[in-house]
Amino acid sequence: MNFALLLCLWILPFVDQPWLVAAPIALFGACGISGRNAVACIAAGAWLAYGSWEVYVTGWPSEYEALIRTDLLVIAPGLLLISVTALTLTLRRVLTRPTRDPRHDVGLW
Repeated sequence: MNFALLLCLWILPFVDQPWLVAAPIALFGACGISGRNAVACIAAGAWLAYGSWEVYVTGWPSEYEALIRTDLLVIAPGLLLISVTALTLTLRRVLTRPTRDPRHDVGLW
């Protein structure tokens, strides 16, 4: 298998059923809002844009249908990059949350 095919293979379920894009949108949207993670919000927006594009493309008349989706050669690696980055930053924030330092507690409350 060539490298370009491997980069685009994971996106095929979303091509066949564009409604599946709702899951990454919800995941990254929740991560972005709850953790104040701007990269996750950007990832949610990128998935929303991809979902809109996919609905638009699949709505074309059959005479414009292409055998090869060259747009996925650009879209799939971009979505993969932003998604992995957002997941990595979110997990890093969750796993390394700062704990309270009792030396900084002042007062009785």
